[in-house]
Amino acid sequence: MTSTSTLTTSVYALAAHPAWQSRLREEARAAGTGPLAYADLDRLPQTERVFNEAMRLYAPVPYIPRRALREFEWRGFTIPANTQVTVSPDSAHHDPAIWSDPGRFDPERFAPERAEHKRHAFGYVPYGGGAHKCLGMHFANILAKVFLHRFVLSYEFSVADGYMYDVQQMPIPKPRDGLPLRLRAL
Repeated sequence: MTSTSTLTTSVYALAAHPAWQSRLREEARAAGTGPLAYADLDRLPQTERVFNEAMRLYAPVPYIPRRALREFEWRGFTIPANTQVTVSPDSAHHDPAIWSDPGRFDPERFAPERAEHKRHAFGYVPYGGGAHKCLGMHFANILAKVFLHRFVLSYEFSVADGYMYDVQQMPIPKPRDGLPLRLRAL
């Protein structure tokens, strides 16, 4: 479900930003229009950036429950050991101290020249972090690249002018209206 959530956000972002959709289509054609081999996945860096940016904008798991193992201080508050705490990836993913213009769709922030996701060890945590990092993260990246590759080669797609992406956060982020798209087969 988390991959579906982020792929939906990725498709919305590409529908709302047709220049990026064209960039991914060009990248996909260069990688080949047939089935992708595993080695071809490295030829889709812009596709990976779009997927990463979609996860940054709308984390597939909006809240991560944890328990403090030992007492610690955070922003002037003492958190006792064994206290239930909640990590919010969305808070970190929209922190202007880490991300430039955090509300804007900008996949280039994941390009090696900018690497905003590396500014803080826990500034980008769509898969959680540390010992509890998601086991499926590599599979999710493979799935995303294969799906987006095929989707941009098969369709030109858009949302209606003025469309507002309204996300229901629980239990998994998804558009409240199912994301109505206009599709044109290529």
